[in-house]
Amino acid sequence: MLLNIIVLLILVGILVVPIVLQYVLNWDLLFISVYGVYMLVYLIIEFLLAFINNKYGNRYTKVISLKNNICCNLMVVGWREKEEYFNMCLESIKMINMDKLNRVYIIVDGDEKEDEYMIDIAKKMFENRYIHIELKDISDETIISIVENVMSKKVIIVSKHHSGKRDSMYIAFKLSILEKNMYNRRLETIFCTDSDTVISETSIDEMILKFNNDIIGGVVGDLSIHNKYNSLITFMSKVRYWFAFNLERAYQSFNGCVLCVSGPLGMYRLKSIESIIDAWKDQKFLGKSCTYGDDRHLSNLILSLGEKIIYNSNVYGETETPDSIYRFYKQQVRWNKSSFREFFWSILNINKQNILMSIDLIYTLVYPFIVMGYLMYLLWYGSVFELGIYLNIVLIIGLIKSIYGVLVSGIYENLFYIFYCINYISVIFPARLWGLISISDINWGTSARKTGTNDISFDIIMLILWNMNLLCGLGYSLWRNREMGVIEWILLGVPLSFIVVGLVLMKIYISFRKNVLFNKDNKKD
Repeated sequence: MLLNIIVLLILVGILVVPIVLQYVLNWDLLFISVYGVYMLVYLIIEFLLAFINNKYGNRYTKVISLKNNICCNLMVVGWREKEEYFNMCLESIKMINMDKLNRVYIIVDGDEKEDEYMIDIAKKMFENRYIHIELKDISDETIISIVENVMSKKVIIVSKHHSGKRDSMYIAFKLSILEKNMYNRRLETIFCTDSDTVISETSIDEMILKFNNDIIGGVVGDLSIHNKYNSLITFMSKVRYWFAFNLERAYQSFNGCVLCVSGPLGMYRLKSIESIIDAWKDQKFLGKSCTYGDDRHLSNLILSLGEKIIYNSNVYGETETPDSIYRFYKQQVRWNKSSFREFFWSILNINKQNILMSIDLIYTLVYPFIVMGYLMYLLWYGSVFELGIYLNIVLIIGLIKSIYGVLVSGIYENLFYIFYCINYISVIFPARLWGLISISDINWGTSARKTGTNDISFDIIMLILWNMNLLCGLGYSLWRNREMGVIEWILLGVPLSFIVVGLVLMKIYISFRKNVLFNKDNKKD
């Protein structure tokens, strides 16, 4: 542990201290800052390793010892899901090659009258192939007592008292481990998805292929958004997801250090799960049981075993994302709370994984505060010239990533990634701040999709204050520098105008695509 902390401090000294010193001491490094140099080098490495991983496959799966007879279980977890989404999810599961799929667990996290519709949908979807079990508790004794009963059917529908996603996942994990140990040695992996997710029919086959090396503990697939044209927020999330998986996770995958297997589209080795399941289920932070961040902690524990987690771009799925700013903000608060919390567990793993994992942790957790801190300085104390340079650099970096996304994927919508910085600055970063402030809060945050409600809570104060700070800072900067010349007006006016026009064009494009899809669906009907 001490060695891990020393290594981390050395990396912080190399990667963070020079950036801070330049800002504090105002070092003059001509046209590029220390942060700019680091960012450029990081992007080049990220582009290169992600491309290699996606194009030529992960190096850890080059060990060819295919176990063609292995199979997997699949779990679906949900609570008061929209009927439309749940039907889509189960329909996609029915299309999967059942030769590799041993058993399907549908875990409904609720046993009240309002939850019965999910049970009915699942029963109707799988007709005579299911068995329905009502669990009064999730103790090991109760789970062991039902394992023999579930062996008679392909689909097991489990309803339980509402207690959260982690408890629901635990049931499917535990039953699968028991089945493997007692009845079926061929059962080696388990595929996890959510009740709002549509998965490709080749998902199971493609993922199982990646477990041909015993060092692989988990695999995550390429996740996108199926409600992408509902709003600006959903569309920007869709674009962001491509880069989150095909660039960032693919880059991490090159060294087998993917930090988070996404909940809607991941597969784990059951032997690995068996080693860590109790520590995962009983996780506590600041004396409280953890109720979110299940996937991130599960990934961390697998990495702590010295095993690898990789990204497989051949596996594809689509999930739902919040379509309102506030609901999206709440989701981001939850994700950031788990990200900060898991940082402490990630430190324990840095001696068991590639050093690039440590660099990635510093980049994702520390650099945003440096960049946003510098923005605050420019707005309230800096010159318009400096602010204009800052905005142009942010857009240029976004443009470089956008072009990469289009060239690699052929998806022209990735060009809109250049405008994702607005979403990050105005919504995601305040969510990061509130996540750090409220890290001890164990509430899930967002309500069930079925209800479609999300009462406004105190956390909105950070969203409001942060954006007021941005607007007031911009106004104050313009007032302080009201005597600025033509160059300053151009440096500031061009990126701001570009952003406004871009957002308008994006809105028009989304409306057009939404109408096209609507008309297409009407023709089918």
